[in-house]
Amino acid sequence: MVCLFFFVVALTSCATYQPLKPRVMLHPKAYQNFITTVEGLSIAAILFNPNRSMYSDPNDPNPSKPTFNLLEAGVCPIRLIFFNESAEPIVIDPTQITCTDVSGVTYQPFGVEEAGDAIVASQAFKTWVKGAMAGALLGGMIGAGLGAATGAAIGGRDWARRGAVIGGTSGAASGAGAGGSTLQFQMERQVRQMLERDQLKETTLPPNMRHEGMILFPAVNFQTVEIVLSDPEYQQTRQIEIPILIPSQ
Repeated sequence: MVCLFFFVVALTSCATYQPLKPRVMLHPKAYQNFITTVEGLSIAAILFNPNRSMYSDPNDPNPSKPTFNLLEAGVCPIRLIFFNESAEPIVIDPTQITCTDVSGVTYQPFGVEEAGDAIVASQAFKTWVKGAMAGALLGGMIGAGLGAATGAAIGGRDWARRGAVIGGTSGAASGAGAGGSTLQFQMERQVRQMLERDQLKETTLPPNMRHEGMILFPAVNFQTVEIVLSDPEYQQTRQIEIPILIPSQ
């Protein structure tokens, strides 16, 4: 029974562990289906895909997947990658980026706080939290079972009963017991921190430099993304229209 206990612990540890996949940093031209090049400026626009991370290598056959489908919450992030191969600096202003759907309707991006509020208020987020809480309850039940097995191995039926109580309490403490409002708060914070960390920030991009970030649009049927760029003195502007390829779901 003791051997079985350690075997199950090892098995569950191996089953839940997922190695961290680093974010790759590639030239926008590596994203062949998403690239637009105008006057020395290369721009890749990668839409959120629930089946693969926007930050994975486009040639990786086994990419990591997002933990939460933001599309179900009404938000569609787009990762924009800029590489300035022209001779002049370029001002990138996220407020000057819009998208247009197949009906010709143009949308402004969400702000980070606005998108975060919409996500955590959505039914999709509530379902995600419930799934995490169900996993926590399962942790409590597994803890009870393993506690009983260990108790029985040590001291028979009486110790098995004690082990079940201890194991269930321990499992629930790390899972179900902490899975109420605290778990929901942690998951909400995780989403908001991700949006804040990855958002596209305003910058002046010098020649031969790279800049990237996320723009948060409504989850609509995209056709194009429109970007207005300018020089540092705002004497000239130019608009770039990027056709969007919707990833297969």
